[in-house]
Amino acid sequence: MLSVFISGHQGELGTFLNSNIKNPLTVLTNECEIRKADIFLHCLAKHPCHTDEANFDSNIRKSKELCELFFSNRNKEKFFINLSSVSLYDNTLKVIDEDSSTLLLNAYSLSKKVFEDYLKHQMYPHTTLRLPGILEVRSARSLLPRIYELLASNSNVEVTENKHFNHFVSQEYILHKIIQTINIFQSGLPIPLLQNCFEPGEFILSDLVLKMKEVLNSKSNVVINPCSSEGQTIRTKYTATEFNHLSMDDLITDWMKRRACVHRC
Repeated sequence: MLSVFISGHQGELGTFLNSNIKNPLTVLTNECEIRKADIFLHCLAKHPCHTDEANFDSNIRKSKELCELFFSNRNKEKFFINLSSVSLYDNTLKVIDEDSSTLLLNAYSLSKKVFEDYLKHQMYPHTTLRLPGILEVRSARSLLPRIYELLASNSNVEVTENKHFNHFVSQEYILHKIIQTINIFQSGLPIPLLQNCFEPGEFILSDLVLKMKEVLNSKSNVVINPCSSEGQTIRTKYTATEFNHLSMDDLITDWMKRRACVHRC
């Protein structure tokens, strides 16, 4: 039976993964148990909203410390799953995949890239999953949760009618990708060092916002500006795995119901 250590298990994503990773995997969250774990799932992170010092301390110093402790037990085969961000990519590119260049604009992106490079330099068995904005149920750090808050308060919302918008990912799809990675690790097949992980499907931002307004029965005035460019689209070089994809309506409705429930409770 494989054991999985989750760093940042009290954070938004870590809490979800801790509650939903099931048997036959055993979840560990106490730092004293790191050396016993087979898989390290690295959710611990500071974000752009935090200070530069906090980003460097958590995303580099503390991350290295935990990683070295994990790999200090060489008596078992181990694997590290690092969660990073698509915000590292050059934001002037129209389409990005795993080969695209990076453009480090702040302490957050710099700290995440430094740790990614550290994992490669140390030649630790690992993969990095670069994520777009997560459909959070407690926080509102990414675009769609921020728009949710505006609609819930009946504030005006102004968006661009992007022809293709996929800069978001559900917690369920992240879990699916993690479990898929663990299964590949168990099979002994090679795992890419870097993978983009985003919500599969064709989405238009204005459609998402109007659906959110409908579900919330919001009185917000939504202004949809014409799209001056196609924006940036995330792609991946790797074949998408089977997943019980929801329709846009079901995906947004399900997420909003869970978000409303958390804030009500």
